Amino acid sequence: MRLETTTTGDGALHVGLVHGLGADGATWQPLVDRLLATGRYTVTTLDLRGHGASERADSYALGALADDVVENLPTGLHSVVGHSLG
Repeated sequence: MRLETTTTGDGALHVGLVHGLGADGATWQPLVDRLLATGRYTVTTLDLRGHGASERADSYALGALADDVVENLPTGLHSVVGHSLG
């Protein structure tokens, strides 16, 4: 499933951020701002299925959510940080 993603910054270290249940990628904005201020990071956030600007789905099984994250985050990330469900 295609998820809404946002990538900002142009630093050498690329980080993916995955929000928790009932939130969306904007939840991470204070952290994104701090990371970008260093000039060292590129940050990608996403909205999980049924959250934020991503489409609703028939299934919200954990495996489906995990598959979505793998399919939608860029490859070659230096790290992925999740909160709660993320």
